[in-house]
Amino acid sequence: MSPRRDLAGLENAAMDTADQAGVEIRALHGYRDTGMAADVFGQVWGRDATHVPTELGVAFIESGNYVGGAFAEGTMVGATIGFLGWHDGTIHLHSHITGVVPEARGHHVGMALKLDQAVWAARRDIDRISWSFDPFVRRNANFNFNALGARAATYRENLYGPLEDRFSARQETDRILVDWYPSGPEATAVRSGSLPLPNAEALIAEGAAAVLRDDNGPVVTPAQADVLCVQIPDDIVALRNTAPHIAGAWRDALRATLETAMNRGYVISGFDPAGWYILERRPT
Repeated sequence: MSPRRDLAGLENAAMDTADQAGVEIRALHGYRDTGMAADVFGQVWGRDATHVPTELGVAFIESGNYVGGAFAEGTMVGATIGFLGWHDGTIHLHSHITGVVPEARGHHVGMALKLDQAVWAARRDIDRISWSFDPFVRRNANFNFNALGARAATYRENLYGPLEDRFSARQETDRILVDWYPSGPEATAVRSGSLPLPNAEALIAEGAAAVLRDDNGPVVTPAQADVLCVQIPDDIVALRNTAPHIAGAWRDALRATLETAMNRGYVISGFDPAGWYILERRPT
């Protein structure tokens, strides 16, 4: 479906979600706004991180890109920045960063920001929004696949190099790049509530292969099957900050399983919120 044809539906979903979250989503203007956004990002990633400084936020606004904020009773509690990208002859919106302050999490503020992005893109007839995320953070994987209906495009090792923020803890920054088509079938199914959540243990009982499990650390079991299950740890951020050697072992294990499978033609077909990626071998 053309994004413009779905514009009214996206606008309604965005307004409903913002109301449910108790926020107003606004386009940001000027350095005072982008300074507040930089403060939000500092609360999320740590004050030592320099993801989008104030002046760069202004530059994105002045060049016609997407810069938005979520306000609760006049206070910014979330912010997001995206810029236009060009791949294979088509324009897409690259969502560089989206953050919600800790006190506002769990209230759908992040979803309200993403749907506002979708409306912004649809009004410009842009059907694809892309970004990268840390494949070890369960809540991010659950949000991307189960709340938004995004599609995994590729796995990239150490995409940004070691970062100083508290999530990365100066370790290598592996990322999954995803594409989100807000008017596509996956996203539409998610919003309608018709996309069932996968259950890895049930799939394993039916013959899927668990090629990576958490058994007080990563355990890789090479196997051949049409459906693969790949588990990630409960709290990688804690491991990176307290046991970096174990976090590094997890990174190597994920590369040996999830990345290898994707390179061999498997696609991520779902994410079990219990911490499992589900991959399926699709006909070529």
